[in-house]
Amino acid sequence: MSAMEPLYRLFRFNSFISSKEMAIIIEAEIFIRIYQELAEIFKMHYKDYFSIMKFDFDRERDMIDDNFIKLIINDLVLSEAYSLEGIAYHIREPEDVIYEIVSGNNTNPSLKLSRKIIELHRSFRSDLYREIISKFVTEHMKANESLPEKIELKR
Repeated sequence: MSAMEPLYRLFRFNSFISSKEMAIIIEAEIFIRIYQELAEIFKMHYKDYFSIMKFDFDRERDMIDDNFIKLIINDLVLSEAYSLEGIAYHIREPEDVIYEIVSGNNTNPSLKLSRKIIELHRSFRSDLYREIISKFVTEHMKANESLPEKIELKR
């Protein structure tokens, strides 16, 4: 079972997921929406920094994009839930890999590594992720109130 399958039920996607390709597309869309919400949260945390540095919107977005996984790691460490060593242990990666991300030497970690870090963050900050998902469900329901219960997608 896919880790994203419960989201399908929340969004009522089960009724029209007809292929593995469609499931992957939907998973990617959900991931992007969660990323966008987390990026907005991080942007609010650093609004004073952005103001002092006089960053424009594009520069702020680039800074969040370039440091997204680092910001997630920082959130885990600042909450005192995990140390850098604890993060490395829980995601079963060498400590050096985590240190490279935090130090800024690796601003483009692999998708596999990013996924592990995000999953750890999701397990610790489950309330935040539930809030984000609830927001999506509400938006989805409002946007699809007039649609029939069962939708068939054609290739």
